[in-house]
Amino acid sequence: AFRDIAPARLNLQRLRDARDQLTAVLGEVSEGVAVVGTGGELVLANDAAALRAGFESPEQMVRELRGVSLLQVLRKLLAG
Repeated sequence: AFRDIAPARLNLQRLRDARDQLTAVLGEVSEGVAVVGTGGELVLANDAAALRAGFESPEQMVRELRGVSLLQVLRKLLAG
């Protein structure tokens, strides 16, 4: 039994496009912006947020704060 995965692939591409657009917009904002998922995990941050929190890049910030609670992330951002 085969099923058409074209709609799922299209939805995945739309999600990737939306993520890329959001990343581009956040990159232009001078204020620190961090995006937190529904489970409280850090999903995305811009350069200003990463630098303010003491990280070299947004990717490093997200990677190193994986599994850290939202409250701890906010404390880290505000302490910078």
